[in-house]
Amino acid sequence: MTLGLGLYLFVGLGNFPVAIVNSHVITEKSYRKNMTAIVNYYEAAEKTYRNVDLGALVDDRTELGRLSLEQLIENQLVQGELEARLGGDYDQIVSRKMGDIKNQDEFVKAATALYGLSFADLSELFLAPAAEREILDGKLLLEKTTFDEWLVKAKGEASVTILISSFAWKTGEGVVKE
Repeated sequence: MTLGLGLYLFVGLGNFPVAIVNSHVITEKSYRKNMTAIVNYYEAAEKTYRNVDLGALVDDRTELGRLSLEQLIENQLVQGELEARLGGDYDQIVSRKMGDIKNQDEFVKAATALYGLSFADLSELFLAPAAEREILDGKLLLEKTTFDEWLVKAKGEASVTILISSFAWKTGEGVVKE
C-alpha cells in the first residue's frame, strides 16, 4: 500500500521523466511549467503588440511542446557543460551572476505576471539558464569559439532520449513525429 501511495504521489506530482539528456532527467513538472510560461508569454505578447498575430502558434500545442522540450534540453546541456567546467564552484558562480535580480521588486512583479510563474519557478526555468548561458559564452570566447557553434556540436553529440510519444530527437533537434 505504501508503494502504491508513493507511486501515485510521484506520478501525480509530475516527477516522472519526459526526457533524459546525458543521464540527467527532465521531469514532466518542469516541462509543464515551461509550457505554461511559453503560452502565457505569447498570449501577453499578442495583447501587447496588437499587430502581431501569434494565435496560430499559441493554438499549436504540439509545436509549443516541441519548443519547450528543446529549450529544456538545451538548458540541460549548458548546465552539464558548466558543471563539468566549474566543478564545486558552479552554484556559487551562477548565483553571483544572477546577482540581485530577486531584490528588484518591479522586475519580479512584471516577470511573474508575464510568465504566470512564481519567482522560484521563473528563476529555475529562465533566469538561471540565461545566467549559465552567459557564463559559458564568456568561457567559450576565451577559447575563440561561439556559444552557437558549441551548442550545435553539443546537441549533435548529446545522448537524448525523449519519452513523450509525439516527439523525437533527430540530428540534434527536437522533432514532431508524424
